Amino acid sequence: MNSPLPHNFSRSPVEEVCCSLVLITEPVSFTIAPPYPGWGSIRNRLTDEIAGLKDVSEVAGCSLQYRDRFLLDTDEFSRVINEIKPDLFHTDLISDKEYLVIPITQWLEHRVCIRTSHETGEQLAWILTFNIQTCAAFRPEKPDDILSWFDKAHAVIHTLFDLIVPEEIIEQIR
Repeated sequence: MNSPLPHNFSRSPVEEVCCSLVLITEPVSFTIAPPYPGWGSIRNRLTDEIAGLKDVSEVAGCSLQYRDRFLLDTDEFSRVINEIKPDLFHTDLISDKEYLVIPITQWLEHRVCIRTSHETGEQLAWILTFNIQTCAAFRPEKPDDILSWFDKAHAVIHTLFDLIVPEEIIEQIR
């Protein structure tokens, strides 16, 4: 999967990015909070973290999570959920405000989980969380294998974002 072009939103919906390396000894993870610096900056940080590993064979898995926030009222949230393409995704109600969105097509080297919820409080918001993890068969032989996995996971998240988020919401944040 080719690296997608950046969205270049004037107001990025990214609220948080978490990158994790599951090691045999102990996990290595970091979280990026707003403002979203772009994939290039996160990739550079991953390169540094991977370079600091003693042995890449200690890596038993990786995960990448993006959490996006869009200001939407309850009716808009309901409309967005109803517009999720049933030919591409299954949506399962978890609670009255949260859904699990499952892509019909899965990627062989990734386990994909998408949660979407409506947050009430001071500001009504649609929260969209993409979590991608390596499959059990992931065994990197060199540092580039790990970085390549993260690049692919980022591309998958980017593609899923484009498939789920309606165009009128995209226009609001451009």
